[in-house]
Order: sequence, then C-alpha cells, then structure tokens
Amino acid sequence: MARPKSDPEVMRQRILDAAEQLIVEHGAKAVTLRQIAKKVGVSHPAVLYYFDGLPALIEALQQRTARALRTTLLSQLSDVGAPGVRTSVAGAMEELAQPQKGAVLAWLIAEGRMPFPAAEERGLRAVVDRLVQATPHERASIESAVELVVLASIGEALVGPAVRARLAREGEVPAWSERLMAIVTSYLASQDEPTSST
Repeated sequence: MARPKSDPEVMRQRILDAAEQLIVEHGAKAVTLRQIAKKVGVSHPAVLYYFDGLPALIEALQQRTARALRTTLLSQLSDVGAPGVRTSVAGAMEELAQPQKGAVLAWLIAEGRMPFPAAEERGLRAVVDRLVQATPHERASIESAVELVVLASIGEALVGPAVRARLAREGEVPAWSERLMAIVTSYLASQDEPTSST
C-alpha cells in the first residue's frame, strides 16, 4: 500500500518550524538545508521540493515571521489610548518578547531582511487610521506613539532580557509591557495639553 503524501502546506510549515528551532537552539550557522531536513526527518531533496534552495526558504520564513509580528502588533496597537490598555496589551507583549521571536528577528535582520510585510500593504497606516477615529488624539501624536511601541517591541524581542539583566531589573514589577504602555499613554496625554503662551 502506498504511503499517503503529506499536505504540501503542512510540510512547508514543518520545514519552517525546523528552521526556526535550529536558529534558536544552535544559531544561524546551523540553518542549512541538510540540517533542516534532518530535523524534519526527510531527505535533503524533499526540502528542495518545497523550497527552491535556502534563499527561498529564508524568504518564506521572513514572510511568515513578518505576518505573525504584524498580527501581534495590530492587536497590541489597536487599543493604544483606550482606558484598559495595559491589561489588553500584556498578552501580546509577552508573546512578542519570547526568546524564539528575538532569535528569528535577529537572524532575519542579519540576513538583510526586515521583519515586516511589504510596505505597500500599509498595515501600520491602517492602525493609525483606526486610532485617529477611535481616540481624541491628533494623528501626529498617534503616529509617534505607534512608532515608539513598534521600535520598543522589536528591541524587547531582540535584547530586552539582556538589558534588564545588566540593570539588575529581572522580574521587576510592573511588567515591561505595562511600563511601555504607561509611557505611551502619558505621552499621548501630554500631547493633548494646551501649550501655554508667554
């Protein structure tokens, strides 16, 4: 009886999962098609069947990581300025800060690839548009807040634990996500204050 073939998309995701695990466990030098094949339990030609070489695999991993990051950031940023922002954001921030994400982001950046979907998709612009409608803040203030959250989130994923270790702040309460959102909401509030004329 012939062995049933794996679903192509399931196999592609298994291969990408294996590449991510190799990055986390052994660093970028371990990411070869042969090592990926060994991790998945298939032959080297089988990996080539799904990805036409390592550059194509890196491209697919970049797209998958970028879209996952965008989903996390969209859920995080959709509540900026809302009354319960700290609670609603904590889960998204914790997921983004996982060491595995940081390792993959660092690898993609080292490969010269940005961890974002194509700029023409304008995902962050859509978030800003939504926040302009949902909050009383000016567009320029919201754009600055979104920029701060995105850059800080990526920094957290890349080096957050290492920075806190050097500041002797491991496990400090409140959590990093709460501190960030407190800064963002404070910034937005300060932008709404009328400037005094002299």
